[in-house]
Amino acid sequence: MNILKRWILYPFLLGAYPVLALLANNLGQIIGPIYAVRPLLFALVLAGLFLLIYWLFLRDWSRSALAATLTLLLFFLYGHVFNVISQVQIAGIVISRNRYLVTLWVILLAAGLWWIARKVKTPQAWTLPLNSVSLALVVFFLIQITFFEMRSSNLMQQLQMTGSGSVASQLHPPAGKTLPDIYYIVPEDYTRADGLKQSYSYDNSAFLAALQQKGFYPINCSLSNYVFSNMSIAAAFNMQYLDTLSSRFSPPNTDQDDLDPYLDNNAVRQTLKDLGYKFISFQSGYTPTEFRDADVYLSPQTDIQNLQLFGGLTPFEALLFQTTALDALYNSHVFPRALDNTLFSAAYLLDRNRILYELNKLPEIATSIPGPKFVFVHMLGPHNPFVFGPNGEILTRNYPFTLNDDLDAMNFNDYTAGYTGEITYLNSRMLDDVSRILATSATPPIIIIQSDTGSTRIGEWVNTNLAAIYFPGAGRQNLYPSLSQVNTFRVVFNTYFGGHLDLLKDQTCSSGDHDPYRCTLKPEPDPACAKP
Repeated sequence: MNILKRWILYPFLLGAYPVLALLANNLGQIIGPIYAVRPLLFALVLAGLFLLIYWLFLRDWSRSALAATLTLLLFFLYGHVFNVISQVQIAGIVISRNRYLVTLWVILLAAGLWWIARKVKTPQAWTLPLNSVSLALVVFFLIQITFFEMRSSNLMQQLQMTGSGSVASQLHPPAGKTLPDIYYIVPEDYTRADGLKQSYSYDNSAFLAALQQKGFYPINCSLSNYVFSNMSIAAAFNMQYLDTLSSRFSPPNTDQDDLDPYLDNNAVRQTLKDLGYKFISFQSGYTPTEFRDADVYLSPQTDIQNLQLFGGLTPFEALLFQTTALDALYNSHVFPRALDNTLFSAAYLLDRNRILYELNKLPEIATSIPGPKFVFVHMLGPHNPFVFGPNGEILTRNYPFTLNDDLDAMNFNDYTAGYTGEITYLNSRMLDDVSRILATSATPPIIIIQSDTGSTRIGEWVNTNLAAIYFPGAGRQNLYPSLSQVNTFRVVFNTYFGGHLDLLKDQTCSSGDHDPYRCTLKPEPDPACAKP
């Protein structure tokens, strides 16, 4: 208690609070605790800098601490307030202009500093309550982060103890024959052809026709089983609907992080491991699908550690940046162009280079790694933020790069242009990759191109996902137009591994961020695909 009374800790604790809060609210999706190291150091240094500057003027540590805390609060609150008022108009005037809010912030800061310097009689009396409150806030989020890490570890251990869900014992691969390599390519948020036509006026028939010429079977009425990436991929990898996979995947539970162990230790991976397959996986940029314990884990050199040590803002830092007053400076174009390119483009280039690495490395695996092998590629495209033009060109950005709520694609027309342009480029690259895989594979492979969901911007079409499958030999006769993710590997195992796994009813669920496991069955939006 004496420490809380005498030591001035609260500027530093309140500086760390926004970073920890943002981290805690985004764990398990695109980030891990390592993303917070540099922002925490920045926040602590900023708090110390404000404290020292005010002491030079006030010559009173307690009064300076109050002034520094006020400045930090205004600094970290700016972006949040700007977002809240972004749609508000008063007398027809849009008030979400930086010049209005900056003016208000300057007035609040000046008034607060005047009050601290002239009206606060005993600034030392604020030390204990502010230390106590700020410490409680920081401890709360530290406990939340620690609990998340421990809970994920415990869930993984429980799953390993209860079994992996391997169905290898139910399979009877043909004796004396070389087993085919399996490629599972999952582009993010890639809508199927009719949804693209209806929602974005984009004709994807040429791409599908080119795949058909190579022997692919287009799943023209494919629907993703869920609207969230991790849920759809978990259903595919475990060949089950989630509520039958575990009771925790039902309301009232809302924690999607519970899925992580079922992704890491999924049934398809374990089945193929039992059959002698190597598991090859790529760094995806999306934590739930980064299988770092794969037999071969492929990652570009420009990883997150290098970016934090030597590069510009990470996607997490860009997200934090947009909540601070620095965002107003960025939008005022006061940063030199060279600093803009170095500081704010690094995360964009990291995401772009990661996808390029996947596309460049994928066809090499056929000859560089002996089989049989199961290759999983989850690429964060054409999900926004968009990093490729239709010819693969680098795009000009107006806002810092972030993986959440990308401001460069908030307008539907901007989103459409970016989305369809990136699809055009990815189509050309995927066609080239599958051509090379087919040409260089010693044994004809199985190639599954199946997006996790459709675009999140198109309402009733959100579950219409791209799917096209290459089955060598006569296997394509077992494919059908409405094949969904839960049945994809059931059909693979039945066709090529002597299995007799029952096919489940193909259906699709709608759910929301706040209640992801409450499944509301969605109808097929295309009458040509709707069943009587």
